[in-house]
Amino acid sequence: MFETSQFRKIVSAIIYFTATLTFLSINNASADGNQVNFALTDNAGHWFDTGSVVAGNRSIAIASPGVRINFSGNSNTVHTRTSLIYPTGAAGMPFNTDPKKGGDSLTLTTPGLYVFTCSIHPYMFGAVIVDDPTTSGLDLGSSLSLVNGITVPSSSDLATRLLRTFFIATNPANWQNYASSAP
Repeated sequence: MFETSQFRKIVSAIIYFTATLTFLSINNASADGNQVNFALTDNAGHWFDTGSVVAGNRSIAIASPGVRINFSGNSNTVHTRTSLIYPTGAAGMPFNTDPKKGGDSLTLTTPGLYVFTCSIHPYMFGAVIVDDPTTSGLDLGSSLSLVNGITVPSSSDLATRLLRTFFIATNPANWQNYASSAP
């Protein structure tokens, strides 16, 4: 059984992330029409790069149901496009491609949070929140399915920690180029 203080922390974290993303979705320019274009790159923190900033991040986009997601393969290495987290029961999920340099696309119709990764480079993340404009706030989905088959409520502590990890891993300031002679 949850203690009251644990429950309050979880609820506070969810409210904070939802409020932040709702505010920032107003200024979101990464969904062009009803499509999101991710350029898969070799640039630390911007591996799935929309070219637009949302929540201080170029690896997340907010779009409406029916959005077409385009992945371009313009990097020097091969990558997969693999669904890591998605709304439970979402059409076309899980999604996974073979390793390659080329592009892929898919259409997301179920409102909720979708996080993509490269199974070769598991630190690479890109995310799309498919938001139903007829509902208030951002739609994360009532439950989220993980690539390993686990399903968790989107209001769970685990879901909050996964969302936090996404923002940490996609922040270029958290990465160091060890190939460079400069520290």
